[in-house]
Amino acid sequence: MKLIVLTFCTFAVLSLTAYAQKQPAFRVPAFYSDDVEHDHVHFAHQVIQLYTSAAQRNHFAFASTTNWDDLTIAPLAGYQLILWLDDFPHKQQQRMRIPNTFSLRPTSGISGSRHHG
Repeated sequence: MKLIVLTFCTFAVLSLTAYAQKQPAFRVPAFYSDDVEHDHVHFAHQVIQLYTSAAQRNHFAFASTTNWDDLTIAPLAGYQLILWLDDFPHKQQQRMRIPNTFSLRPTSGISGSRHHG
């Protein structure tokens, strides 16, 4: 009987672990542009490398794109954090598709921190 219970518990833990690895709980898309200042593009590429490595180490999903038309409510609903690395949505259609919970007001600075050195 103990063997059956132990086998069942082992199978349950392995199944949950496999499911958790297939379904990351935290998902992050990053939007960036290639047609802005070179330094901004370079910064975006560095951030993409950083988040790609962090996603592998910490088991979350990370994707990056230069297609700002991907800013739609349905796909973004499954994400917990949305990054705009070196630009912002310029078209009214892109801005209208973003859930109302996001602020689209331009700021004089950047959110977060940026390390120089």
